[in-house]
Amino acid sequence: MFVVYQQNQLTVIGSAANKRDEPGAKGAMSETGWSNGQVFKDYLVEHFIPFVRGGADHSQLVLLIHDEHASHISPSFVEWAKEHNLMLLVLPAHTSHILQPLDVAIFGPFKSYYYTECAIYMQRHMGQKVISYDMAKIASKAFLKAMTPLNIQSAFRKTGIFPRCREAIPNDKLLPRESFREDKPLEKVKAMKAGRDAVEEFLRLKLEKQSMPAKSPATAPV
Repeated sequence: MFVVYQQNQLTVIGSAANKRDEPGAKGAMSETGWSNGQVFKDYLVEHFIPFVRGGADHSQLVLLIHDEHASHISPSFVEWAKEHNLMLLVLPAHTSHILQPLDVAIFGPFKSYYYTECAIYMQRHMGQKVISYDMAKIASKAFLKAMTPLNIQSAFRKTGIFPRCREAIPNDKLLPRESFREDKPLEKVKAMKAGRDAVEEFLRLKLEKQSMPAKSPATAPV
C-alpha cells in the first residue's frame, strides 16, 4: 500500500512514521496531499514495479492501466515508461467509474473496511484521534480485506479487461449523463468559474426551466 501525505502535516516520511507503518506500506509527500508527477514516479519505482515484477526479468512488459491525469501522460513520463518496459493503457476521460478495476470492485469495499478499522481503533484508544502516523497501519488492514483475489478477478471481469469482453459495459453507461448536457454550455462554465452561488443559481434556473410545461408548436392559419 502506498500513502500520499500532505507536506505540511509530515516533514519526513520515515523515522517516526515508518515505525508505525505496516510491512509493505510506503509513503510520499506533496504540498496538497494529492498525487503529482514525482509522487507517481516514486510510487512506480519504489512500490509498483518491485511488487509486480518480484525480481523477474526487467525486460518483461507490464501493463499499467490509469486515467489521463496530467501527471500520468506527460511526454517525459511516457518516455520513462518505455525505458522501463511499462505498457500504458490510458482510460478515456470520465470513464474510470466503469473501466478502472480499482474503482469498480476494490475502492468501495476498501472504504467500508477502512471506516470499520478506524472505529475499532478509536474504541481501543478512547479519546485518541486517527492521525497521519496511524493511517498506514489502519489502512493496511482494510487493504488486505478489500484486495482479495476474488475482488481483483471480479474487477477485471466487470470492466471487460480480462476475460476480454466488449459486452461487459452496456452502451448506455458510456452515454453522457443528462446533467452534463447543456443548451448553453458557456453559461455553465461561467457559473463554475464565478463560484458556488453562481452554480446554485444556474442549477435553480435550469430546474425551473425543466419544470415548465412544454409549449405546443404554433400552427399556421389555414
